[in-house]
Amino acid sequence: DTTGTLSESGGNFVVLPLAGINAEYAFTNLLRLGINAAGIHLSSDKVLDAGAAIWFHFDRHWEAAVGYQFYGQEIDTEEVFNRMNYDIVYLAVAHTF
Repeated sequence: DTTGTLSESGGNFVVLPLAGINAEYAFTNLLRLGINAAGIHLSSDKVLDAGAAIWFHFDRHWEAAVGYQFYGQEIDTEEVFNRMNYDIVYLAVAHTF
């Protein structure tokens, strides 16, 4: 049954441990690889956010990247079960002053 009401209660404070890593490797002055990952893994909660990108620095102020990012989450409690995954391919352009 998907009908009903959704409610939330206030006053609960939860601290969750998060592990993460970011790393870059420069092949040349113009080309580098970046990777990142962060996650939580508890008995009822799992979250993973990870990705990689190739960056090309094409002049003093401009660079562009093509990358992939994954986000997955699973929450399983007595009240709710939620599982979702996102696969994201992106193009980024950056300018520095």
